[in-house]
Amino acid sequence: MIRYAQLNYQERHKIYRGIVDGKSLRAIAKSIDRAPSTISREMRRNSDQIGYYAPFAQDSLLNARQSMEVKLNEFLHSIDIV
Repeated sequence: MIRYAQLNYQERHKIYRGIVDGKSLRAIAKSIDRAPSTISREMRRNSDQIGYYAPFAQDSLLNARQSMEVKLNEFLHSIDIV
């Protein structure tokens, strides 16, 4: 079974730089040793009306996870489980 690894911050930054530099999806994919479909999906998932911004996608996910953790801890303390 093939294991898939999530894109890391450096790879997202390289995708962003490739887009800014006008490189093709295939060229970007080759530069980070990923499939072109991975780059395409990443761009589709993390694009907005203004354009693709790589660090934003990972930062917003991290903020959401941290917020969820804080809310869970507050809830657990409110019902005296922790």
